[in-house]
Amino acid sequence: MENKKRIDHLPYEVDDEKREAILDYINMDGGNEKLKKKMMKYSPDQINEDSIQGIIYQMNHGETHI
Repeated sequence: MENKKRIDHLPYEVDDEKREAILDYINMDGGNEKLKKKMMKYSPDQINEDSIQGIIYQMNHGETHI
């Protein structure tokens, strides 16, 4: 198992609940790596709405892939 460095901050302001959810998604194994990279750079408002809905669905259903 590789030791991936956990991301613990975002370069934009979001409320604590969203920040926690975004960081959990960015740090989880699996999922959409391109989207994770986007989320590390851009605020959720700048990311495609469908992508955000996919993340919300994924978090609510405990899936590892969108």
